[in-house]
Amino acid sequence: MFDKKVILVLLCWILDGCAVMSDLFKQKERFLEIRQQCLLIMETGTVQGGGEMVIVNLAFFILILIASIYILFIKSKNDVLKRYLSFIIINSFFFFSIFDIKSVLWITLICAIGLILHTISPIKDKVIFIFIVIFIFVIYRVPTSPAEFETYLIEEHAIHCSVVECVEVVEIVNDNKLQMQATKYAIQGLTFDWYFVFSQGQIVLNNENIKAINIAGFWIQINK
Repeated sequence: MFDKKVILVLLCWILDGCAVMSDLFKQKERFLEIRQQCLLIMETGTVQGGGEMVIVNLAFFILILIASIYILFIKSKNDVLKRYLSFIIINSFFFFSIFDIKSVLWITLICAIGLILHTISPIKDKVIFIFIVIFIFVIYRVPTSPAEFETYLIEEHAIHCSVVECVEVVEIVNDNKLQMQATKYAIQGLTFDWYFVFSQGQIVLNNENIKAINIAGFWIQINK
């Protein structure tokens, strides 16, 4: 059997690679957070700071990983490409489900389309299945809570909100020196609505109204 430290080291390497790829989708911090918890467990040999859930999630994911290897690469007699794509689809989807990292769904989508194209079936059926896969992908990528809208406000507008007020942080150049300027705004209205295939968020501040919709995980501002 593998030593638990070896498994954790391998997992950290995988998370490093995922963090680099996921930086494009602004979810690098989530991968690095899981990696840091793994390193802490590896160094101390104990579980601290709510790490129990991480251990449970990792154990469940490793169980799925082992089961998929056994079913697809030991028992299955399908061609190699079909087994390989199925392996990636299953594990990437469960990785998203367990750790709630939506950028992994891109891997699931690409491999699912590849598996459909590889399957011997009429072109019409392939097109229908691809549309179904894309539709499911869009549904899973759409946020269902206002937390992601608040993240969008921070990343795109540098607006950090609490319960009753928001703070806008901007960089200004004063006497050739870069300084940070913070402006407080009272929240006059904050709404978030989920419509199954897209979401809509809106915040009304003292002198600013920001309204955006989210389609397939991408926020699009609809007022300027």
